[in-house]
Amino acid sequence: MFSGATIKLSELAVGLPMDVVRDCDIAYVAKIPSRLDARLVFATKAAHVDEMLGCPGIAGALVPAVIAELIPAGLGLAVSARPLAVAMDLHDKLAGLTDLQWRSFATEIHPSADVHPTAIITARDIRIGAGTRIGPNVCIEPRTLVGENCTIGAHCVIGAGGFDARPATQPRRLISASGGVRIADNVTVAAGTTIDRASFGGFTDIGAETLIDKQVYIAHDCVIGTGVTITSGTRIMGRATVADGCYFGPGAVVANGLSIGAAAYVTMGAIVTRDVAAGEKVSGNFAVPHARWLDFIKSLVRG
Repeated sequence: MFSGATIKLSELAVGLPMDVVRDCDIAYVAKIPSRLDARLVFATKAAHVDEMLGCPGIAGALVPAVIAELIPAGLGLAVSARPLAVAMDLHDKLAGLTDLQWRSFATEIHPSADVHPTAIITARDIRIGAGTRIGPNVCIEPRTLVGENCTIGAHCVIGAGGFDARPATQPRRLISASGGVRIADNVTVAAGTTIDRASFGGFTDIGAETLIDKQVYIAHDCVIGTGVTITSGTRIMGRATVADGCYFGPGAVVANGLSIGAAAYVTMGAIVTRDVAAGEKVSGNFAVPHARWLDFIKSLVRG
């Protein structure tokens, strides 16, 4: 489990091309919008610093010298000519420290759980609760916690690394994801669905009694509330937050980092590129309030 333990930035920085100007205690290296506490964030522009100031949980920043003076005195500060690349090296180094971020444990499968013999479940860092059913050819990656009375359908992949590109790295490759997936009780995940683990730590969360249809994709660091219905082919991209009781029609897409309010209704095929208010119904590409979309369709019919 994630421990919340921290390490001095100066200790982690040894051997890397960076200067620690103000030391701080960090648990993670992560992007500015991440939800992790005690995180070191990386930035290259003054606009990034403005974004940083409104975010909780930031312990320090890694930046180029040209914007170092913009970092508030209350935050740790490190300077590098290559802050993006160095941040990824710090992330890898931190994630690789045994039992710092994550306290490893032997995989725990409740005796009443029904796990198909073809399912792939590693020997460590997975917990499967009472009464849960794991279908044929399911792959569950480490750092995955599955609650009680869940159903994971055939060919699902739970805990895959997210499609989150590692910045300023040659050759190009993805971030080495060090987070996990946490699925609450009474969740159904139908066949062929993929749920990615969080990128820098913490969990991609699926709330209790959420129903997820076939061929759904839920990306890294998403938080899905209680009693959500996500129908087939839906794509919910990284860091999106979905409140309780929402509904997503077949083929809906939610862009990165958006917030979908409680009991919102996203209709079939909608492409959501802005936050959706609680109780709001949206349709179309790009999605707008449903009544507005209907008026637009009627205008096309009238010619």
